Amino acid sequence: MFSTPKAKRSNLKIPWRLTVLFTLAWSAFFVAVAFGLSQVDWAGIKQWGQSLF
Repeated sequence: MFSTPKAKRSNLKIPWRLTVLFTLAWSAFFVAVAFGLSQVDWAGIKQWGQSLF
C-alpha cells in the first residue's frame, strides 16, 4: 500500500493548492465549532477589541 511509487499515485491529480485549501477549510471549521461550543461572548470581544484601538 505504501510501497506504491509516487509516479503512479500522482494519477489522482489532486492539486496541492486544493489540498491546502481543503485543510484550511477543515481547520477553520473545527475552530468555529470549538468557539461555538465554548459559547464565546462575541459582543464582549468586540467591545474589548474596540477599547484597544
